[in-house]
Amino acid sequence: MAEPTTRYQRWDIDGTLVEDYEVAKSLDQFNAETLRERVLGALADNRAFIANASPTNADAIAAVKDLCRQNNALIRIIFDLFDGTD
Repeated sequence: MAEPTTRYQRWDIDGTLVEDYEVAKSLDQFNAETLRERVLGALADNRAFIANASPTNADAIAAVKDLCRQNNALIRIIFDLFDGTD
């Protein structure tokens, strides 16, 4: 899951670390990273469902619910709507 802070580091010309600090991420940045991190898991879940030769009705119902969530996430990513992750 996304980290709640961003780390900033700066080195001088000799390679010596001269600044090292963390700042809190904005909610939008945190939500954007969370949605993008979920993508790989969603792809794996979708592949598993597609590979299932005979899914049950319960499997199909669960898949539809998952696909709706995934579509919401894609819409949020495409339109930069990061006020939530639902």
